[in-house]
Amino acid sequence: MNISQIVYSIGFTSRSYFSKIFKEKYGITPYEYKKQVYIPVAV
Repeated sequence: MNISQIVYSIGFTSRSYFSKIFKEKYGITPYEYKKQVYIPVAV
């Protein structure tokens, strides 16, 4: 699931507004967060 899909599925109508709120709360952008926690799975 990409960030846009998540944003719209939780009720936000603007990805940029979500990013702004996310950064205010967590101090990093959703993209930066995803880069930190993403762990590729070998198949």
